[in-house]
Amino acid sequence: MTCSAQDIVTIYCDWNVVQYLARPEKLVSDLRASALGLRAVIAQYIDRDIWVFPRSHAHFLDINQGGPKYESHDLAILGEFTGGWRVYEDRADNFTLAINQFPDIAFEYAHCISTTRPPPLPWSILMGTVTGAVAFAFKIAAFLYPTGKKRELIRRLADCLQSPGSSGLEIFRINKEMRTAFAVGSDFAIVYPEIRNVSHATDPATLRNLVDECIAESSLSFLGDHEGFFRIFNRDNLSFLSPFTRDVLKLTDLADFVALVSEKLKKETAFDSITNDQIHLTHGLQCDRFVTADKRLAEKARFIKTWKDLPVRVFDMDGLAVDILRQVARQAAPNAQNLPFNYVVKENGQTVKKYIVPPL
Repeated sequence: MTCSAQDIVTIYCDWNVVQYLARPEKLVSDLRASALGLRAVIAQYIDRDIWVFPRSHAHFLDINQGGPKYESHDLAILGEFTGGWRVYEDRADNFTLAINQFPDIAFEYAHCISTTRPPPLPWSILMGTVTGAVAFAFKIAAFLYPTGKKRELIRRLADCLQSPGSSGLEIFRINKEMRTAFAVGSDFAIVYPEIRNVSHATDPATLRNLVDECIAESSLSFLGDHEGFFRIFNRDNLSFLSPFTRDVLKLTDLADFVALVSEKLKKETAFDSITNDQIHLTHGLQCDRFVTADKRLAEKARFIKTWKDLPVRVFDMDGLAVDILRQVARQAAPNAQNLPFNYVVKENGQTVKKYIVPPL
């Protein structure tokens, strides 16, 4: 079945949310309560002919990353939750967001894994020729430090940039160490861009001003502003990707540069997870709702939403539950717009979640 994304309400949940809703008993404390609450709200109020929960190939990449042991089980969970709906950018229609219903998730998964994930590219290819010049400059800069951790980090970063087989994860890890090591000391401290008060930026102009201010106040002020950053870290040469995807890549790069969030990089799969999250953002931010329980991913989603002035609403699980309940209240009691109401979820006679839905 095929239809236009405008005909329905699309609620895009990332893989963690899908798992949480399928197996809330494996969770603890507030996360468990949120999953039980949202699952109850969806079961009671959502008309699956109007509200759909599509998957994308990012979900397949997440499942594939987990290995073959739980593959069949996870595909069954994903297939049941999404009802077969899949959202994707249609290359034949100028990358317009499309949504189809696929009956055979195992076939779809195998096809996606074999065809849609490109082979790992060396970091130097992704970054272009700029890495060689930057690496050379870093090695020169290392002479500012005769000994110590700072010199070691600079050399490690330069070696990674010059190595054809270096991984993005290693560069992310070094960068995170450098932000800590170079922020202090009397020899040569570096003030990295660090955005503040981002929650106050509710429109594109305000957010861009905040980004430009934190760049200007840093030791990297030679970039000028966000446009200077985009000129150096250019994604527009990736013409095989949609313009929207390229914007997501540019803006997640910028969000990392201004320290919007601090990514967890301990696991060897961390870089793949960050890459998969970018694909989730590409699809989810073109839907009506984007839902994630990952606070870092939610921050990036809101950053991109505000920067591009997108109509999508970004929620965690509690936020989506309240949003759905507000729709129910609007339909059931249109004249009671000044009254909040409560919705209680119980399990075995015990209250596990209580939503206080604010006035409409």
